[in-house]
Amino acid sequence: MKQSIEKAKYIIVIISLLLGPLLIIPYVGNDTPSPRAVKGVMDLSEWDFSTGGTVPLNGEWEFYWNQLLTSTDFVDNVGAKKPDLTGYATVPHLWQGNFNGTEIQSQGIATYRIVVKVPQNQYSFGIKTEIIRVTSRLLVNGLTMGGCGQPELASTLGENAPENVPYVAYFTSQGDRVEIILQVANYAYVNGGIAVPVRFGGHDAILALTRKINSFELVAFGFLCSGSLYHMGVFLFGRRRERGLLYFGLFCLAFAVVDISLGQKLLNQFIPGISFVPMHKLRHISTALGTVLITLFLRQVLRGSLPDRLMKMIVVLFGSYALAALIFPHGFITVAEKIFFPLSMGGFAILIILLAQLLYRQKYGSLDRNGLKLLILGIWCLWTYDVVNVLYVLYLVIDYRFLGDLALLLFLLFMSYMLAIQFADAYYKIEDMSVKLKEQDKAKDIFLTNTSHEFRTPLNGIIHMTQAVLEELTGKVALHQQEKLSLVVA
Repeated sequence: MKQSIEKAKYIIVIISLLLGPLLIIPYVGNDTPSPRAVKGVMDLSEWDFSTGGTVPLNGEWEFYWNQLLTSTDFVDNVGAKKPDLTGYATVPHLWQGNFNGTEIQSQGIATYRIVVKVPQNQYSFGIKTEIIRVTSRLLVNGLTMGGCGQPELASTLGENAPENVPYVAYFTSQGDRVEIILQVANYAYVNGGIAVPVRFGGHDAILALTRKINSFELVAFGFLCSGSLYHMGVFLFGRRRERGLLYFGLFCLAFAVVDISLGQKLLNQFIPGISFVPMHKLRHISTALGTVLITLFLRQVLRGSLPDRLMKMIVVLFGSYALAALIFPHGFITVAEKIFFPLSMGGFAILIILLAQLLYRQKYGSLDRNGLKLLILGIWCLWTYDVVNVLYVLYLVIDYRFLGDLALLLFLLFMSYMLAIQFADAYYKIEDMSVKLKEQDKAKDIFLTNTSHEFRTPLNGIIHMTQAVLEELTGKVALHQQEKLSLVVA
């Protein structure tokens, strides 16, 4: 009965660890209720921009399919033909299916337009974009304020279009209306559109949000790089037999690449000019290799405790995906990622279940019980990070990569603490062995001293007696007998 209760507790813990992130993440950091756009207009005239923070421009935007429009196209000139309104798209919005009788293709061009009512006083505003697939241009009150690539050239560039890097624009409004137009083009990805809402707010609020996001991602990247250099350095210059250090160091490096190529895509700021397809491939390859490396790390740390066949299957599966993503055209990734995302989450979920089983069965490998607990917490943080990224890429979560970066930092903390405990235990064992060896060496010296004394007394008697015999019997014994007795005296 007691064993059944204990087993039930472990099952509940496992379910909580796996379902917790899925249930909690969508509600963490949700925005306070804010106005929504209705038929292309959002009323923020009563919004306190000094204290209210930023506002996601969610709701109904004017949507013009297969048209790249500017402010001049919406000026009420006599006789001018007005643009053909396809409908009102609810942003976030992806291109797919039938829209008000118009078939929306996954690739093409479109224009989004919204008018934001603001207080009449002159005020400095900011706009921050996130994921816009793939090429975009931002126009505010008729002026080009930012963008990524040139939408009018997107059909020519195709998969060579630049990476869709988020950007920020600041401007001053002197009226009570702000017209925002987004020209969007996609010929490189499986679908286009405004995947994550555009943020609107006062200059200081947008600046603070941008700094906060960039700081989180840079800190996570820095910690991953530091962890990679440290553990690979320890392996290369001291502990060549501990391959787990090498695997963990390479894993940190792979996920550093993943983290810096998501979200604000800081890699494009360090290496400008990288196009969308190489970045997309690099992200998938790094994620797959990271899964392979963490699996190899667990095999090394928990030698013989994990099912070897299953571990090899995970390594082969994700290793093959990384190789295929490298070799095959980009179209392979756009199709395979629908399978890869669930597989990635499933791989970490399997590892958590296996580790919990080891804890229940008290099989700790080269760790102790506390070390295995830290390992489980670390893999759970990695699972949370993966869930956040998958939800972010699938446009189900907006700003919650903060939680993902926090989970990644906690993962590094738990794993480093676990490895530190492991090495400390090994050091203490060596220290104890050294003390015991010194004690044994001292006991040996005492034994030899005592033994030597016990042997010396009878031997001296024998030598003296033999010497006396030689002196008394000189000439009375044979020559060969004298030689043998002399050997004893010598």
